[in-house]
Amino acid sequence: MSTQTYDIIVLLAVVLLVAVIIFWSVQYGAGMVSDIMQEAPAVVQSSFASYASLACSVDGKMIIEHGLAQKYPLYAFMNSTHVQITSTGKSFTGETERGGSVSFSNRAALPFISCGMDVVRKNVRFNENVNHYITINSTGESMQIGVR
Repeated sequence: MSTQTYDIIVLLAVVLLVAVIIFWSVQYGAGMVSDIMQEAPAVVQSSFASYASLACSVDGKMIIEHGLAQKYPLYAFMNSTHVQITSTGKSFTGETERGGSVSFSNRAALPFISCGMDVVRKNVRFNENVNHYITINSTGESMQIGVR
């Protein structure tokens, strides 16, 4: 074989190796980011601030259930102006479904638009062995956070 043939074989091998590395990075790297997004209290807290603001635009009853893929012990707090999701400790380290670990700390409470609705001040504990969802239950005049 000539030198040119070896060069082509090496080039194809390098291209194949780069393709495998890119595929692996996208497949498992995106999965890890997905796990972090599902787990982080700041993301769940931001969702609940949006849910609480959304309740102002609904007349009558509304219930929103937010399921957690990887459950861990946490507190869900809500008063008339703020919502906060915190782990039971100062920080939480959990395993992800793809073999890595995720560590995050608690964030400050996040304000939401309450539009004059009566919000029941509540701090509920999410038990990872019993509960599956964090909920917001809204009737015509009041709203509260809970677990189910």
